[in-house]
Amino acid sequence: MAYRGITRPIPVKTGADGITFELKGEMLAAIPENFVAAGTPLAQAPGTPTVEWICGPVTPLGQGRFRIALDRSWPHSPAYFALRQQGTPDIRPVVEPGGLNGLEPNTNGLKQSITFAPIPDVPAGTKSVTLTAISDSGMPVRFFVLAGPAVVEDGRLELTPIPPRTRFPVNVTITAWQWGRSEAPQVQTAPVQERSFHILKP
Repeated sequence: MAYRGITRPIPVKTGADGITFELKGEMLAAIPENFVAAGTPLAQAPGTPTVEWICGPVTPLGQGRFRIALDRSWPHSPAYFALRQQGTPDIRPVVEPGGLNGLEPNTNGLKQSITFAPIPDVPAGTKSVTLTAISDSGMPVRFFVLAGPAVVEDGRLELTPIPPRTRFPVNVTITAWQWGRSEAPQVQTAPVQERSFHILKP
């Protein structure tokens, strides 16, 4: 369905890990049915359309592949993409935006829950913190920073520099999530779990 030139929702089918998907586009050879002049051939520029990520809780992997990567904007931030086809001197280029209408959690299949270990307070100057969480489904748990001066890299929490004159203690909140799997065997999205700790004055 198109709304003001934006196609949505884009149909998405994730792989065995439940979060990786591929988007492809193709150019129509003729005007489709239910349009004026249906069946009329359409000019096509050479080459294959490419799909690029615009915004939203998704990570581009290259070659039209993407991965769900929840962040603190979820579930209020939709993901948008753009299909691009280069033109020629006689055929204009094409840019067609499209979006996922929010990333809806999986509600079918096996239920799962996350156990997220408490995170102890740390003194200012600490470089990284180990994050420990498991799901009873056996699927890997991922994390994002909900609040605080930190980023998640390769499953570890890396603390970023604290601005001068910051008031201590500084609160950091981390969210653990597991998206589940929409393909068989289906696994439901786990309820997210949050843990907070403080960065203490040195």
